[in-house]
Amino acid sequence: MLEMEAAYYDFDANIKCQEEMIAFTVKRILERCQAELKDLDRDPKKLEAATETPFPRLRYGDAIEHINAARIAKGGGDAEDQRGGSRGEAVQRGRRKL
Repeated sequence: MLEMEAAYYDFDANIKCQEEMIAFTVKRILERCQAELKDLDRDPKKLEAATETPFPRLRYGDAIEHINAARIAKGGGDAEDQRGGSRGEAVQRGRRKL
């Protein structure tokens, strides 16, 4: 996570700036580090999606649902929060219960 402050930036402007910095960094890696990616057995094509902005966004509750669905499909259970309950139970309309 990148934390930054800029005068008069709201949340959306901050996210846009962060996405553009990540996209720039990934583009530069793809331009200059092909040998290193090959040494690490990394497929550069998988990084190409990160060069385009804006990035897809999910609400917190939707992200938890996707994570839980993937875990259940693989034979795992719900993601658990620190209190021992499942996050799926703690998420309500995209917000966690306090």
